[in-house]
Amino acid sequence: MLEAICIRRTANRGVPLDVGLLVEALVFYQKGHIVADSGTLEFLISGPGPDFLLELIDREVLTLSYLENMPGCLKTEKGLGPRYDFVLVSAPKQTLEERLPRLVRDAVKEENRAEKLTRRLFSAIKIDKHHTTIPELAREDAGNKHVVEGVMKALIEERAPNYVIPSPLIFRFERADELYSIETNLDFAAINRSISQCTSGAPDGIITPESLLVNLPDVNSDLHFAAKLKADLLTRPENDLIAYSKLGQIFSGIRAKTQSTQAFQEVVFEDGRAIRESVNSGARTLKDSLALIDASTRFKRWLKDKDPDAELLKEYCREVSRLEWADKLPLRTLRWLVFAAIGVATAALNPLVGVGISAIDPFLVDKLVRGWKPNQFVEGPLRKFLETDDRR
Repeated sequence: MLEAICIRRTANRGVPLDVGLLVEALVFYQKGHIVADSGTLEFLISGPGPDFLLELIDREVLTLSYLENMPGCLKTEKGLGPRYDFVLVSAPKQTLEERLPRLVRDAVKEENRAEKLTRRLFSAIKIDKHHTTIPELAREDAGNKHVVEGVMKALIEERAPNYVIPSPLIFRFERADELYSIETNLDFAAINRSISQCTSGAPDGIITPESLLVNLPDVNSDLHFAAKLKADLLTRPENDLIAYSKLGQIFSGIRAKTQSTQAFQEVVFEDGRAIRESVNSGARTLKDSLALIDASTRFKRWLKDKDPDAELLKEYCREVSRLEWADKLPLRTLRWLVFAAIGVATAALNPLVGVGISAIDPFLVDKLVRGWKPNQFVEGPLRKFLETDDRR
């Protein structure tokens, strides 16, 4: 259960990675792997910082790869109308060798320290690329009437909920010469008016056919890396919508697993308090987060032994109630049980051994009778982490 998680961009707009969500994932999952584009790498270095990143890598709870190319949907104007196609784009200045030293120098002003951190990060980050088949997979999705129309509907309902989608919806992505044309009954001017009416302040950019289509190669890349890593997927809400629209129940199992940690916290802790909110609000520091991740080791070891298809909350409730009888016994009775058990085992061998039994530490008694349970982490380090501290 909760073996590995592949982490891509976690937000549609704004900062590319939710640090609180990253910490939350690393508390529950055995290992996380960030597949970072240029913007995500810049945020990690300038935001949480290279030291925090290296602390996670050194603890072997996180690995990181950097993509030296990116998917796109290009639009060109032809005599018979606009034409589209999917591509992979790369640029010499976006390589890790070019990007990393500049980012670290900007974040760490001391030159010698910046050079040292750059070397460490460069040896820890794996260079990767979007698979060459990603554009063709996107063309197949865009050319599949049921897939593309379902994706368009899901995205527009999310961004422009007041826009009335035509019924039937038409969105045809068809070969035209060397590129592709689009035929649709979607009114993009009306869609963008709807967005501006629903958004307080300036909208995050207009919707165009190509701005929606570019999500297709991005989602295929998400799924490719998750499959390659044999991991659950943590991605931005739009990509999550598209993956579910495309794969339906096949993807719902992955979605349910990545949502299970949030549901667990909402039930176990009052007022829906969660790790994510504690980190993002500033109530807990990155140093606090590292300590919590360290404290979660035994809890994650307990999770690892559970059925991959099991539900976290149900397993937790089952485990903490398994020895409930012992929790209800007074300490004196617990100590007597331990003494009796040890006495039976030792009296025949050496009657004098029983003399020192009464000196047994009460905490040792507790461990011997009750054993370790996951609530020792949840009700200890985790609850303390989530407690509000007004002095911070």
